[in-house]
Amino acid sequence: MDFEETSYRWVALFLSWIQMWLYGFILNSIPPVLPLIIAEFSISLAEAGMLMTLFAVPAIIISIPGALIISKFGVKKITISGLGLLLIGVLLTVFSTNFLTLLISRLVAGIGGTLLFVTSSSIIPIWFSHKEQGKAMGVFALTVPVSVLIVLVSGARISEIAGGWRNWILLSVFITVVVLLLNLSFLKERKPLTKSNTSIKFHRDALYNRKIWLVALTWLAFNVTSISLVTYGPAFLVSEKSLSLSAAGTVMSIYMASALPVGPTVGWLLQKYGRKIFIILGNIGLAIFLLIFPLAEILYIPIILIVLGVFAAMTPPPVFAYPKELLEEENVSMGFGIISTCTAMSVLAVPIVGYLKDITGAYNASFWVMSLSAFIAVLFILFLDAK
Repeated sequence: MDFEETSYRWVALFLSWIQMWLYGFILNSIPPVLPLIIAEFSISLAEAGMLMTLFAVPAIIISIPGALIISKFGVKKITISGLGLLLIGVLLTVFSTNFLTLLISRLVAGIGGTLLFVTSSSIIPIWFSHKEQGKAMGVFALTVPVSVLIVLVSGARISEIAGGWRNWILLSVFITVVVLLLNLSFLKERKPLTKSNTSIKFHRDALYNRKIWLVALTWLAFNVTSISLVTYGPAFLVSEKSLSLSAAGTVMSIYMASALPVGPTVGWLLQKYGRKIFIILGNIGLAIFLLIFPLAEILYIPIILIVLGVFAAMTPPPVFAYPKELLEEENVSMGFGIISTCTAMSVLAVPIVGYLKDITGAYNASFWVMSLSAFIAVLFILFLDAK
């Protein structure tokens, strides 16, 4: 079966897209209602950040084994398993009566989300040729911006209208069921082009690939910046700029809205200009404007968020295009397992960013760390071609 001979690859792109969209939606469903959760459970900002951390912790443990499991059992079985665990997790979130139960619910959802991250990322390299992959990854890179945009615009507002943050999370239950049914009905397996290179040593060679780890560490540093901004941005606007919770979510949504046209454009340009240049320019821009953001008057915040969104959108397409370039086809899922592991490690830093605000009483130090992390991403990618 040739890449160019099957139109199913577009169905595969759609299914991978909604899987990763769901991952981003559930991961980021907490920040818009964070003040409500803090008030209900009487917790600190750093403790609230643990709700993001625990969603990511499973990825540190199971992302790489998960990639091996995908090689053995196939994408569909692992996708369905991940969606099932994600559904159980969000149901537990809705019915949590104390903070401990809430933490456990995020941990369970995180296990499912980790499996979904690896499978959704692996589908495009399986079904798309190298020539088409940049464009496909440009579309795929829209998943998290679109999910976060919807979350920021609607999270607080739905909570206010529906009578609480639990009803907002209940929406995630319905969406997860829909995505589960779509994958049960339409997701197909594609047999590897070769069957010879599936030994443990073959996978170990991928695990020891220095370049894929540098790409993953670049992604880690970038995500510390982006996830921290989305997590604490609404709370910053409420406490420092005197916006309402729903208004803060709407303003922060500008960050993701401005990224939407940039991702596909970067994906289209990857074949012509390469991958590294976009990661460097994007993260330098993030580092500079994050230093300006907390100092700006409210009038200029939307403009800065537009600029930040444009720069942030330059990193995902090249990062997700690298595994197929650096690894053989049967090992692409291993590459995404490594990237998923580093994604989880980045989310672990989110409570630290919030803790800086707790101990200093101001958000400036938190934004300094976000800026520094974007600069570190540049350093990692610069080492990619070093001997």
